[in-house]
Amino acid sequence: MVTRKIGKFLRGDASPFQVYAGCILAALLGFVPGFSQAPGLIVALVALLVILNANLFLAGVVGMAAKLLGLALMPVSFHVGRFLLEGPTEGLFRALANAPVLAFFGFEYYVVTGGLVLGLLFGAICGWSVNRTLKGIWRRLAALEAGSAAFQRWSENRLVKVFGFIFLGGTSGKKSWEELAARRMGNPVRMAGLVLVLILGAGGFFGLRMLDDAFVTSLIRENLEQANGATVDLARASLDLGAGRLEIEGLEMTDPADLATNLFVAERIVAAIDTSDLLRKRAVVDSVVVTGARLGTPRQQPGRLVGPRPEPEPPSDEIKAEMPDAETLEQIFEDADLWRERLATVRRWLEEFSGGEPEEAPESGPSWEEILRARVEALGYPHVVYDGLIEGAPRLLIRRIEANGIEVASLPGETIDLHADNLSTQPALVPDAAALRVVSSSGQIKATATLPPASASGARVELALSGLDVDKLAEQLKRDQPLPVKGGTVDVTASGVISAVDTNLPIKLTLRGTTVAIGGTSARVDELAVPVVVRGAIDNPAIRVDGSALKRALVDAGKRELTNRLGGELGKLLGGDDEQDASAPAPAEDAGEGETDAGKPSLEEAAGGLLDGLLGGQKEKPTP
Repeated sequence: MVTRKIGKFLRGDASPFQVYAGCILAALLGFVPGFSQAPGLIVALVALLVILNANLFLAGVVGMAAKLLGLALMPVSFHVGRFLLEGPTEGLFRALANAPVLAFFGFEYYVVTGGLVLGLLFGAICGWSVNRTLKGIWRRLAALEAGSAAFQRWSENRLVKVFGFIFLGGTSGKKSWEELAARRMGNPVRMAGLVLVLILGAGGFFGLRMLDDAFVTSLIRENLEQANGATVDLARASLDLGAGRLEIEGLEMTDPADLATNLFVAERIVAAIDTSDLLRKRAVVDSVVVTGARLGTPRQQPGRLVGPRPEPEPPSDEIKAEMPDAETLEQIFEDADLWRERLATVRRWLEEFSGGEPEEAPESGPSWEEILRARVEALGYPHVVYDGLIEGAPRLLIRRIEANGIEVASLPGETIDLHADNLSTQPALVPDAAALRVVSSSGQIKATATLPPASASGARVELALSGLDVDKLAEQLKRDQPLPVKGGTVDVTASGVISAVDTNLPIKLTLRGTTVAIGGTSARVDELAVPVVVRGAIDNPAIRVDGSALKRALVDAGKRELTNRLGGELGKLLGGDDEQDASAPAPAEDAGEGETDAGKPSLEEAAGGLLDGLLGGQKEKPTP
C-alpha cells in the first residue's frame, strides 16, 4: 500500500544518506537516454542503487520524474554534453571513453554526458529538498512530543493507533521524533543487495560467451531498425564470442519509402568477428558473407516507420545564388515523396558512417555546426556521437562484405554483385578508405562509392548506368506537356560527392537513338548529352540542367542531324526563306551561333525552347 510506504518513510525508514543516494542514482538513471547508448552506465547505476542502502521507494518516484524531465530537456542535455566533450573537459572524457569497461558507459554520446550533469543536479536538489522537509517535520513533531500534553494524549488514542497501523504501518521499535531529527548517516550498504549483485555479475561473466539467441536477435533488430528507419524482421541471430562467429537468418528490412515492400532480404548472413579488444568496445568484423539476397520484394504485412524523420533542408542562399534556375524534387518527379524518403535513407546511412569533427575546418563546404545539425535531424539527439573522443581504432570495423547474385525486382533476369571494404563507425581511424562497389550481371549498372578518412565532407561517388529506357524514365517525371524527346536509351554517368548537407554531384545524361521534337518537327538524334548538377542536402537537393552546355549540344546535334534530315523545315524554324528548297545545303557553321537575320530566331533559341520542354515544363513563361 502506497500510504504505508509513505508512513514508513515519514517514520524514519530512510536516513539522509539513503535519501540522497536514492534521489541522485535514480535521477542519473532517468537522464540516461537508453540502454543502447550506455549499457555499462545503466548496469553500474542499478548495481549501486541495490548495493547502497538507498531508499527504493523514493528512487522510483524520482526516477519517473527524471525520465520525463530528461525527455523534455534532451536538447539542453545535448548542448551541455557538447560543452563538456568539445570544451575544457574533452581530455578527461577521451580517457574515459577509451578505457576498458568504461568504454561501455557511452561518454561519447552528447546526451549521455550532458544528462549526467543535469541528472546529478536534479537528484541533489531532490535529495536536499526531501531531507530538509523531513527534518522540519521531525523537529516539529519532536517538539510536540516533548512539550504538548494534548499531542501525547492524541498519539496514545487507540483509534488513532489503529488507523495509523492500517494506513501508515506500525510504530513498534521506532525511534522517537527527536532521535530521528538527530540522525545523520545510517548503514550505507545493503548486504542482501551486495550478495545479489555479486551472484548476477558472476553469472553474467560466465554466460557472456553463450549469449541467448533471443537477446542477440532483439539487440540486432533494434539497432538495424534505428539505422534503417523502418521495421526489420529477423528470424534468428546467434553469437558465439568464443568462436568469433555471428549468424543471422531470415532478415527482412522494410523500405522506408514503401512500407509494403522490403528494401533488402537475406536468407542467411555469416560474419567472422575478432573480439580481442571487446572490453574497450571495439569489434572487428573480418568478413560478412550474404546468401539468398533480394531487393524490392513485397512484404506479407506492411512495416512501420521507426525513429525521427528529419525535416529536409531547403537549398542554401549560396546555392540559390549560384543556381537560380535550379529545381526541386517536387518540380521534377511525379512521386517526389518516394524519392525524398529514399534519399533520407541514404542520408541516415551517411550520418551513421561519417566521421567526427574535422581537425581543420575546410575552406569550403559545410561547417561543423551544419554537419552536427544535419546529424541531429537525421538520427535524433540520443544517437549523435562525438567521434573525436575515440582513439586508436574505430568502435566497429567491417573489413569486407560480399553479397553475390542479389535478385532485384525491377531488373528481371539480372543479378547484382555487391562488395564493400573498410566500413567503420569512425573512418578517420582507418588508414584505408571505405569503398562500395555494385555491378550487375549484364554490366548495365556499375557504381562505386568511397568514404575517405576525412568523411565529414561526404562520400565520393562514381556511377555508370547504361541502356536505360528513355520512355520508362520519362514516366517518373512531372509533366504538364509532352516530353520533347521520345524513344531510344539513355546512359547515366556521375562523378562527385554526396553529403548530408553539401552534395555536389555532376551528372551526364547521354541520349542515344532518341527522337527530338523542335518547333513541331521531329528527327532522330544519334547522340545528345544533357548535363545536370545536383547540389545541397542529399534529401532535398537543388537540381539544375546546364542550359548553356545543353544548348551547345543541341546546336551540334542540329547541325549534324536536324539540318541534314529536315532541310527546309529546319530552315523555317531558324527563320530562313519560306520558299527555301528542302534539298538546300546545310547552313554554314556560323549560322547557328547567333541570329541568321535581324529579329529571327537562331538555332540556340530553338535549343532554348527544347530546354524549356525538357525540364522547364513546370515554369510559367514570361508574358511578352
